[in-house]
Amino acid sequence: MNNQVLITSPSLLDSKLATDSHYDFLGSFVGSTEKAKEAIFYSYNRYINGFAAILDDDEAANVAKHPNVVSIFLNKKYELHTTRSWEFLGLERNGGFPKDSLWHKSLGEDIIIGNLDTGVWPESQSFSDEGFGPIPKKWRGICQVAQNNKDKFHCNRSSCSL
Repeated sequence: MNNQVLITSPSLLDSKLATDSHYDFLGSFVGSTEKAKEAIFYSYNRYINGFAAILDDDEAANVAKHPNVVSIFLNKKYELHTTRSWEFLGLERNGGFPKDSLWHKSLGEDIIIGNLDTGVWPESQSFSDEGFGPIPKKWRGICQVAQNNKDKFHCNRSSCSL
């Protein structure tokens, strides 16, 4: 017997009903559906059922207490994990956007910039640690290398003893 699962996208009506249910649900906490429509800036209704909204701490705490709420979390701003992406991609040089850069050329032109990742190569210039100071004393990372890769693997500024 061949078991198959058919996954379909929700219809526009399904999406609208889910979004409306988000407005109604949040409206019961913020005083009205209209206030909920102002607070919600994204309704997730394709693969999960939820929404993103701007709420004060008390409103979020009250919503979190509802038995049908799985989780609420604060949207946090995360810093980039690299310090050289813009320069590496040729978008920025010396703290600015050169006239011939793709970034400058695309501003206001309705162009989406995509970065095609062809893999991670430790030898890549984007991983260079040139110009950086010593590893902070509080750093507790290690360089992990499989035994059969010791001759091929290089760490930068790590305490790895290869």
